[in-house]
Amino acid sequence: MDNNTQNNVNFNEEARKVEELYNDFLANLDKIKAEQNQAIKDFVDNLVVEKIDEIKQRLLSKSN
Repeated sequence: MDNNTQNNVNFNEEARKVEELYNDFLANLDKIKAEQNQAIKDFVDNLVVEKIDEIKQRLLSKSN
């Protein structure tokens, strides 16, 4: 195998490794995005419940 052929083989192997790492990065990024979205949803849901409870308490105290 001549030097150019060996360089091409090495380049292709390195390119494959970079592509695998990039794909892993994208998969992890999707996982992190999903976790963040769930955390935001949970936060908003809890906030809504808290605000509803506050409004109920205010209405109950006004009616007494």
